Amino acid sequence: MHALSPPWGDPTGQARERATRVVCIGGGTGLPIVLRGLLAHRERVALGRALSLTAIAAMSDDGGSSGRLRRECAMPPPGDLRNCLVALSPAQSELARLFQHRFGGEMGPALGGHALGNLALAALFERGSDLLECLAIAGRLLQIEGQVLPSTLSPLSLLATFEDGRIIRGEGRFAATGGTIRTLCLEPAFAPPAPGVLSAIEDADLVVLGPGSLFSSILSTLLLPGVATALRTCRAPKVLVANLLPELGETASLDGSAHLKALERHVGRLIDLVLVNTAEPQGRAREWCARSGLHPLHYDRRALGALGVEVAGEALLASSMASLRHSSWRVGSALWRLIGPATRDGAA
Repeated sequence: MHALSPPWGDPTGQARERATRVVCIGGGTGLPIVLRGLLAHRERVALGRALSLTAIAAMSDDGGSSGRLRRECAMPPPGDLRNCLVALSPAQSELARLFQHRFGGEMGPALGGHALGNLALAALFERGSDLLECLAIAGRLLQIEGQVLPSTLSPLSLLATFEDGRIIRGEGRFAATGGTIRTLCLEPAFAPPAPGVLSAIEDADLVVLGPGSLFSSILSTLLLPGVATALRTCRAPKVLVANLLPELGETASLDGSAHLKALERHVGRLIDLVLVNTAEPQGRAREWCARSGLHPLHYDRRALGALGVEVAGEALLASSMASLRHSSWRVGSALWRLIGPATRDGAA
């Protein structure tokens, strides 16, 4: 796999004098996979400079623990932020593992279902800290390597029009529809990006989007005013880590190239390269696909090329999994090879 050129092809060498600034956009379980993978390889990469990571997490979640805290505490949903904080915590410390502890139903309705890290962020918020300060304090406690930003500080809801004409409000209701979203809108439509989001994108050396829910994890951030423009105008290559499977309630009928067409329909052409898995599911993962009726997404290189997008293929599947998942180690290794120099001791 060849390396992306700008800004590492800078003939003056000035780009190498500072940290490699990587911005990762998404949510759910996909964004932490990318963060962990990039951190896992940072010491093995012969770049001669540090890594500066910024995670920009989607803020439209209205289900589960995040949705309850959003309604009961009038705070932004903390779940995706918590997952990013933990992913950036070195060596998954004991405190990081504690942040991920989720109380069982035997703890009663007040605690049952909540993750401890969500409650910690809620406590900081209740003490009068704004969300950015909450994240800074939690980041210091967890000794994170990088920074975590919410996509917006405004209360954000998603309004989706499905291919069959249904209009559904609220991310938490999408999965139950089982259909495919045609268009997505934000409510409010002009919720501003959080402080630091646009400047992080403008200063980036590489922007990584996904993997994750096309509409609720990726487009919910790209539709915020100024974000798509910042991505279009920044010099950084924009890499989409392709999803492994279609998602019921969002992209059930879309193939790989249709994912890119949906992005372009909403925010214009942004993506330079798509990182696609080339490994076939084996063992328990293959059996899981057969039982679930879900089949790996197909990414047609010719169709993607017609959209002006380059394709890089890598074996990205996590081994020994009972379902189809990305390996953070393999995703991180692939992204570093896209950045430029190969790892000292070879690809993982």
